Amino acid sequence: MGLPPVGCAPHFLWEYGSQNGECIEYINNVVMEFNYALRYMSSEFIRQHPDSMISYCDTFEGSVDILENRDRYGEQMHHKYYIQIACCP
Repeated sequence: MGLPPVGCAPHFLWEYGSQNGECIEYINNVVMEFNYALRYMSSEFIRQHPDSMISYCDTFEGSVDILENRDRYGEQMHHKYYIQIACCP
């Protein structure tokens, strides 16, 4: 399983001083590199061991879709305190 967009986690929004709830791009870039490497290694393992059963789950893209398209996911997602504020409104 790949990592989600950790740069959007409340702790990192607070620690890096995110403005307006914007995700921390540097952290998400590192996460994307990790996910790419994990996906590649999974594919290579399957190629070298054809009888193995491994699947890669991309949690990053699904999470980003929720963050960028809140309207699709219900009324609760409209409230900024659910996803944009790190702590303690």
